[in-house]
Amino acid sequence: MPIIGLVLNCLQLNPGIIITTVVQNLGASTSSLALFTFGLTLGSIKINKELVNKDVLLMVVAKNIIHPIMAFIIGNYIFHLNTYWLYSLIIATSAPTAY
Repeated sequence: MPIIGLVLNCLQLNPGIIITTVVQNLGASTSSLALFTFGLTLGSIKINKELVNKDVLLMVVAKNIIHPIMAFIIGNYIFHLNTYWLYSLIIATSAPTAY
C-alpha cells in the first residue's frame, strides 16, 4: 500500500473516493484486528510455574505500573505536557518491551 501510494502521488493520480475510503477503513481497523489476533494466540499458551518467579513478577509490575506512573509525574510536573502528549507518553511507556 505505501508503494502504491507513493507511485500514485508521484504520478499525481487520484485513486477515487471509493478506493480512498476503503483504504482508510482498512487502515483504521488493522490495529484492532492485530490485537484481537494476538489475544487469541496468547490464549493457547500455557504458563509454567517454572517461568514465573520473583524477577518476572517484579519486571511485570515495574513495566505496567511503575513506568506509567513515572511517565505521568515527569510529563505532567516537569515537562508540563498538554493532555494529548501526556496520554501519548503514558501509552508509550505502557507498551510491551521487545523480546
